[in-house]
Amino acid sequence: MRRLKPSEHQEQAAVISFWRLACKGYGLPECSLFAIPNGAHLAGDSRLRAIKMANLKKAGLRVGIPDLFLAVPKHVFPGLFIEIKVEPNKPSAEQAKVIANLRGASYTVRVCYSADEAIQAIKNYLK
Repeated sequence: MRRLKPSEHQEQAAVISFWRLACKGYGLPECSLFAIPNGAHLAGDSRLRAIKMANLKKAGLRVGIPDLFLAVPKHVFPGLFIEIKVEPNKPSAEQAKVIANLRGASYTVRVCYSADEAIQAIKNYLK
């Protein structure tokens, strides 16, 4: 029997579960790591989904923003963005532009293909 790969949502939820306990060891509040739900899929019919997306964009939704942000300045970096992907998915062209812009603004950005990889990115960043 072939084992199903976890979804990006499941991988991201595993990172948040890790952080719920790990943040205490770093002396940081749990709210230091948070999700940016730009990739949230809106349920319902396509007409309503389009209206919801238009309203979210008016309220500041930005396409291409990474999934998670660790709001902790470290060394010369103002924070860590993490984009969660599962193979064979890769960042979209819009995500690549945003990632380049964030890196140009001195943020650390990691594209991670598992919860374990994202957790390791957090640990490395906080060293």
